Amino acid sequence: MSTLQTQQQLMAARNRAFSTTLSDADIALLPHINWSQLKLLRFLGSGAFGEVYEGQLQTEDSEEPQRVAIKSLRKGASEFAELLQEAQLMSNFKHENIVCLVGICFDTESISLIMEHMEAGDLLSYLRAARATSTQEQQPAAGLSLSELLAMCIDVANGCSYLEDMHFVHRDLACRNCLVTESAGGADRRRTVKIGDFGLARDIYKSDYYRKEGEGLLPVRWMAPESLVDGLFTTQSDVWAFGVLCWEILTLGQQPYAARNNFEVLAHVKEGGRLQQPPICPEKLYALLLLCWRTDPWERPSFRRCYNTLHAISTDLRRSQMASTSSAADPAGSSKPESKVRFDGQAQEQIDQKEQKGQKDQRDQPESENLSLREVTGVDSTPLKDAQLYANEGVSRL
Repeated sequence: MSTLQTQQQLMAARNRAFSTTLSDADIALLPHINWSQLKLLRFLGSGAFGEVYEGQLQTEDSEEPQRVAIKSLRKGASEFAELLQEAQLMSNFKHENIVCLVGICFDTESISLIMEHMEAGDLLSYLRAARATSTQEQQPAAGLSLSELLAMCIDVANGCSYLEDMHFVHRDLACRNCLVTESAGGADRRRTVKIGDFGLARDIYKSDYYRKEGEGLLPVRWMAPESLVDGLFTTQSDVWAFGVLCWEILTLGQQPYAARNNFEVLAHVKEGGRLQQPPICPEKLYALLLLCWRTDPWERPSFRRCYNTLHAISTDLRRSQMASTSSAADPAGSSKPESKVRFDGQAQEQIDQKEQKGQKDQRDQPESENLSLREVTGVDSTPLKDAQLYANEGVSRL
């Protein structure tokens, strides 16, 4: 059996909505682009598979070239089938919060995917760059407000709801695998977050992954208990990862379980441990995150429910702010703008202290596989038996 056929069968097992074969006819249906239509502008990054560039695409039906991202497989790389599969999957997705495939190019010695260019980069870097500092405090544009962070969560939930309807399991939802674009400027700036995976995250953010002997790289800090223990990846495990992603957003890109190493995170999650509530996270939002982190996968909310709940929280916040600003408005009718989120070293220290206290609490518990674990607020914890951590790591992702 060829590598391509094996790859297709593994993908079909994980994503029932897509074809089990990738024939010449399937490839012919993909939008093809000639290399002569492309112009490389600047290098964006590299991964094990190859390189990504910002470029321009010139088409016959448009006078102005289109900005694109060009993901090229390195000559001799073995991920040819995986990249083709990624192209086929992306061609099936048409949604405002999913990175769009523009086309595929075979003109060179290898293969290139041409995707829409998200000029603001990956969400994790975007969040970290937006952290307000004391020197930025006087600048109105510095940092991000809670409303803006909620809007990011809503964008990702909307994209995930679409993938859920398509019966597609992403398996690596995290801020590093989301991209940001901005339109217009000033007060009318519209920010959009889209789900994608440039295949660079595992090279750029190596500390976010853990390699178990004989296995691929595992994003353990975003993985649900059933994924860690039994290697099961479903929409429900994506919901768990979405909860961690929201936590990342609310902390402006802090690393989950920062006080623990990857091995300690494995044990912590299996024993029922959960991420602490971020300082600026509303109670209703943290309650949603705890639902996403329920031990029983079937007790976790659907992505549509997450989307609706986030919208309701955002509406409540907006109403509260309107009431607050109207009472604080001066006679001229001006009001105080929404404050920006600051997640400084002191806030991180508070979370680290809570994490360390949680580690001590666990050490004080008797060690017994059959002992019922203590209940974490809003989460029913049950003992989990050790088993295979992961299966079929080679399956393609979005």
